Amino acid sequence: MHSQSSSHEITAQIRSWASDASAEHRFLFVDGPAASGKTEVLREVAAAVPEASLLDATGLSTEEVVDGLMQTLGVPYGDYRDIGDLVDNIRERRLSRLVLVTNVQWAGRTRSTTEASRVGDLLARTIGSPYQKTGVRLVLEVDSGIHPLSSWIRSVVTLPPRPDVVRPGTRSLPVGHRTALRALALAEPRSLRLEEWQLLCSALGSRWELPELQVIADESEYVSVDAHGEFPVALAHESDAYALRS
Repeated sequence: MHSQSSSHEITAQIRSWASDASAEHRFLFVDGPAASGKTEVLREVAAAVPEASLLDATGLSTEEVVDGLMQTLGVPYGDYRDIGDLVDNIRERRLSRLVLVTNVQWAGRTRSTTEASRVGDLLARTIGSPYQKTGVRLVLEVDSGIHPLSSWIRSVVTLPPRPDVVRPGTRSLPVGHRTALRALALAEPRSLRLEEWQLLCSALGSRWELPELQVIADESEYVSVDAHGEFPVALAHESDAYALRS
């Protein structure tokens, strides 16, 4: 199943698929570029389907995603996290659930991570494929432009870019500001301390005082700040990192 449709069509398609006991595929991948509306589609489905649950994979390891899935399903387990044992625990509970996992493309804490592929493959193969035994159907949000899908995956629906959503490019920014953003994009971790950001800027030949970078962080639509986090500074949209690196 490879098709490209509008967000309304895909929302209806997922809801129909979720209620069809004879559906060939027990998992779906919702693909599309940044800002195409993938996350919104999954949220709409979660709100409309009574047995549906939503899980955000942003920044999580495969193990953390599996932990979150088990908690979402209400499946108890101890410290031993063998995936086979976890699947057996799911089977014993005779569930009938739909789990929608958003932002699989942003799983993991670093930019060169393979967590996105690991999460998608593990959940689809071990939990989604044996649906008749687990009772759990999965919908996974991905972006094959960032992390190509495994060749065995066939159950994909694709959202095209949204013509009504146009984000301003960074090329119109002052050179110094764009260099500061590029420093964030070139970092391997997705989140940094302010001092680390300053050092990366210096490595690119752009010198900033910490208060100046704080102003950029607070005022720029391209930067997000977690005032209480250990690594408070990050790009607001991770997809910008790929544009700024090129």
